[in-house]
Amino acid sequence: MRTVIGNLFIGGEIKKNKAINLKKNELQKNERSANPIKILIVEDEAITRETFADILKHYGFRVETAKSGRQAIEKAKKEFFNIAIIDIVLGEISGVDTLKMVKSINSLTVCIMMTAYCVEGVFEESLKAGALTCIYKPFNIDKIISLIKKSCNRGVH
Repeated sequence: MRTVIGNLFIGGEIKKNKAINLKKNELQKNERSANPIKILIVEDEAITRETFADILKHYGFRVETAKSGRQAIEKAKKEFFNIAIIDIVLGEISGVDTLKMVKSINSLTVCIMMTAYCVEGVFEESLKAGALTCIYKPFNIDKIISLIKKSCNRGVH
């Protein structure tokens, strides 16, 4: 049994530092699934990055993580990701600049921005740079899973 902790939006309410028990054999089973959707999570906050990755793996997605825009760009150069979920507020390279670089490396990667802040103009700038949408923290996992599946089922990737 593996437990991950993070802030999630579940069933209409925020669960602060919610412990989620993921059975090890269940994770391994889902990771071996035939699901070809590969996701890159770009988030500088370790607990959010790792919790989000564990949850998406639990749903059967193949997930890689990057703690900075620079690391995300290097990973995007080495392999294709169907979806990149990028935090708007990152360190030395902003989320929007990371989005632009990831899209220039592979225009077929669907980019979804995420943020805990309402930064005026950044959402619009992200859309102009090629982002599909922006999701807000704390996450509503059901909506994110639905968004990922819809974007890939529509052939957006």
